[in-house]
Amino acid sequence: MAVLTYVTLICRSVDDIAEFYIALFGLEEITASRSQRYREVLTGGSKLGFARHDAYAVLDLPERPPQAPVNTLLSFDVGAPAQVDALTRAAAAAGARLAKPAAVTPFGQYQSALLDPEGNVFRITAAAPAAWPDTPL
Repeated sequence: MAVLTYVTLICRSVDDIAEFYIALFGLEEITASRSQRYREVLTGGSKLGFARHDAYAVLDLPERPPQAPVNTLLSFDVGAPAQVDALTRAAAAAGARLAKPAAVTPFGQYQSALLDPEGNVFRITAAAPAAWPDTPL
């Protein structure tokens, strides 16, 4: 079985988007990985990297236009529904755009969906108490 070790977001502003996630979720930066082109944080069992936009050229990939559809969805488990609500408000105050307010999903999670300041989609999630009514997300 393969193990996912890290995910990298390609960013217009590596520093700004890294600082957004570090501040919002209290993530620890791996400073040994830091450069002008890249930053990386620990996210529990994996790492989340932030690469400068020119990574497309470094990887010999075609450049994606800014209006390209979103293909990635990050989910951050914060442990408790109250934390989902608090961090959703904090994310919006820090420049994220709320896509869907927190609600109980059919698969037992309480989560919100947001777009970070560069338009990357992420969810803030926690297990929903069993007594909560089902509200599809």
